[in-house]
Amino acid sequence: MIKIVTFSLLLFTLFSTKVLFSQENTRKTLATQQLEELADGYLLVQLFNRDRTKHFIRQELGDEAVKKYELTQLSNHKKLMKAFQNHYFFSKVLFFYSADKNHVLNQSFENVTFYGYDHEVVKLDTIKINSFYVGELSRIETDSITYTNSIGESHKRPSYGFSAFIIRDNQFRQLTKPFPYYTRTLEGVPIFRRKENALIKSLQSKLERKHKSFKKSSR
Repeated sequence: MIKIVTFSLLLFTLFSTKVLFSQENTRKTLATQQLEELADGYLLVQLFNRDRTKHFIRQELGDEAVKKYELTQLSNHKKLMKAFQNHYFFSKVLFFYSADKNHVLNQSFENVTFYGYDHEVVKLDTIKINSFYVGELSRIETDSITYTNSIGESHKRPSYGFSAFIIRDNQFRQLTKPFPYYTRTLEGVPIFRRKENALIKSLQSKLERKHKSFKKSSR
């Protein structure tokens, strides 16, 4: 009896190990493909309009406060653009505002206003987007929370964790490991918080290292 149980446990362990190994290989193959697609395509960086925030500021503090907020917002966007220009070389880059998110989602690029590193509008006839991923400064989606509305319908909403620069697929879905899909800003840790240059340097380094390691292991 003990021999039968031991043999059964051994078979289960071997089967589980084989399944885990297969899943790991599948994830690695997918991540390798995604890295290749990104390297050969575009990273479209989403800049947020924050219209709700502006509306709230206007109601509470007036138009002058909105103008001040917009100037700060534009300054931050330009810092991020310059950081990409100086420290990111893994793929081509364009920037767009979140007001155009649905057009990007539907790949209706003729309706999207794209921007270059100097916040200048890029002419559509100068670019050709065959494949792309989306990047944004946001918060990591950690899990889904189910909630019920007033008429008893259940819906899922993502819950959010730490601040990071996040890479998503062309349907705006957060990627998963082993793809290096996020780079933490370390927001909330003033001494170590990564500003734009350090953040994009780290992003470039992570993508490059992972790309090289996958190529090396596939030889």
